[in-house]
Amino acid sequence: TLELGGQSPTVVTARANVPTAAQRVALGKAFNAGQVCVAPNHCIVCDSVYDLFVQGVQDAWVTFFGADPKESPYLARIVSRREWQRLHRIVEQERAAGTTVIQIGGPEDEADLYFPPTMLLGCDLTGHAMADELFGPILPVFKVADGTEAACAFIQSQPWCQADVNAKPLSLYLFSDDKGEQDYVLSHTSSGGVCINDTMIHVFSGDLAFGGVGQSGMGNYHMQASLDTFSHRKPVVARGGRNTPLDTLLRQPPHKLGGLTYRFPWLPTLTSRHILSGVGVVAAVAVVCKVVL
Repeated sequence: TLELGGQSPTVVTARANVPTAAQRVALGKAFNAGQVCVAPNHCIVCDSVYDLFVQGVQDAWVTFFGADPKESPYLARIVSRREWQRLHRIVEQERAAGTTVIQIGGPEDEADLYFPPTMLLGCDLTGHAMADELFGPILPVFKVADGTEAACAFIQSQPWCQADVNAKPLSLYLFSDDKGEQDYVLSHTSSGGVCINDTMIHVFSGDLAFGGVGQSGMGNYHMQASLDTFSHRKPVVARGGRNTPLDTLLRQPPHKLGGLTYRFPWLPTLTSRHILSGVGVVAAVAVVCKVVL
């Protein structure tokens, strides 16, 4: 098995509980400062609830970490100076491109490897923020028309999806209380895992297999899935020590269509032609059954 990563999208529809969605996305993005392979990478939000969601995420971050998250013991630091500089460069490039940058607290502090929770509004799909998995406390938020059709179309239009048909995220998050919308997203997207109305908790379930698909990985593990994945299933076939008529007729050369006869006490005399005809009938029936089933 191989678990990688990718840009895990979050879809928030007009039929979601938006305040709860904002809280849970804010929590998922801030967990370990976004340095988690299944952290929500960016949000795709329906137009009618966009402003409410954006404000809700900001309010949630202030609730979690206070007005100055740098002073909070609950916000992790960036793992290395190199990673901090990468995140800083992304934000500055987006700011220079005209993207609205909202940071809770600040300023950034390289010496302390502190990076504040950050939102990017109005950034371009082809911009620096969407070039790769962010893996940090930066959350681009995109606005789409109401309805899951627009959100799914947006996911498929992302450059990394256009470039490779196997570019599928490790996780996908959907916030909607509508069963029809849930079914639509599940049937029109492909990802390693899906979590509805929350983020990341599917990874912590011992009853669910976890893994990626396409570029986000292969195989899966956790509990029984781990045992199955990391165990070798050795096939063993044991036969009797004596040949049967089928050995000498079908497997051992020279092969003849006629001239050989076999007698079983409970059957009339069988020739090789009878046996071959029977094998053909069985094969034909098997093919038909497979097609029908």
